[in-house]
Amino acid sequence: MIHKFVIDGKISGKSNSEHTFDVCIYSRSTGDLIAVGMQNKNTRQQGSDNVSLSRFLGMIDDVSRAYPQFKGAYYSSSYGYQPLSLAGKNVIRRVDAGEKVEIKFFEYKDKMYIENKSLSTP
Repeated sequence: MIHKFVIDGKISGKSNSEHTFDVCIYSRSTGDLIAVGMQNKNTRQQGSDNVSLSRFLGMIDDVSRAYPQFKGAYYSSSYGYQPLSLAGKNVIRRVDAGEKVEIKFFEYKDKMYIENKSLSTP
């Protein structure tokens, strides 16, 4: 196995803020953080809204600036997504050094996670 998965990992970003993710993925060979994943934890069992997604994207911006080898972030919502204007789509962002960070949104339907096609870029 080339990756190590850490559940409920705590990561410090460039701002020195500590962020908790449901899963953190590290390279076994280098120990570098390469991706994180998190799920919608809305206690009212509602779809993710702009507030929760903007918080997630802010965490990703902070973490990606602290870890230049960081490549991906994944967000899952078993309650779906409310109409989005801020997050809108799966994206590839560029960070300070020009590296790409892929951000994907998933939904839990029919006992499996699927990519949310309504958020995917055409």
